[in-house]
Amino acid sequence: MKESVIIPMITRAQVCRELRRLRPSKAAGPDEVSPRLLKVCVLELGDLLQRIVILSLEQGRVLRLWKTSCIIPVLKKPRPGELNDYKPIALTSHIIKTMEWVLLHCMMPSPPFP
Repeated sequence: MKESVIIPMITRAQVCRELRRLRPSKAAGPDEVSPRLLKVCVLELGDLLQRIVILSLEQGRVLRLWKTSCIIPVLKKPRPGELNDYKPIALTSHIIKTMEWVLLHCMMPSPPFP
């Protein structure tokens, strides 16, 4: 018998709100989708990404590429002499980050209004 899973109510407005919060100057992840593109095309992508989030939750699956990160070494010092002079930066997909924020806001209770 298959377990029933409760899928949170995810709206286009929630997805669009998170897309608008993206910082366009950030680097694209391994899927090569820039946050600038996502932010500019928010109205066109809202419905599509909402459906993708819901399908992903219903099927319990996420694209492998969205779970992948690219590790980029960034200099901490002007003249590197050893490996510790670099800090690792993980680039991940902005689409999956958006999906995670939408889900986080669905699961967190709303703050009380004063």
